[in-house]
Amino acid sequence: VGDGRRLRGAVRFGARQAQTLALLAAGATDSTIARQVGVSQRTVERFVRTILDDLGASTRFQAGAQAERAGLL
Repeated sequence: VGDGRRLRGAVRFGARQAQTLALLAAGATDSTIARQVGVSQRTVERFVRTILDDLGASTRFQAGAQAERAGLL
């Protein structure tokens, strides 16, 4: 997913957050994402909350679907 993508106008995610989004959409758990991205599980939880908020999603599944529709994956 590269060096970050724009979501909802001015919001911008870095590479780790974009990688988190891709893994989230693939159904990975927070602990799996943390290991793959190289951050703590708490950081992943924050990334996921930010992603959900910025995509206007209520669930992880919904966030993945909206990211796919928006061409972010």
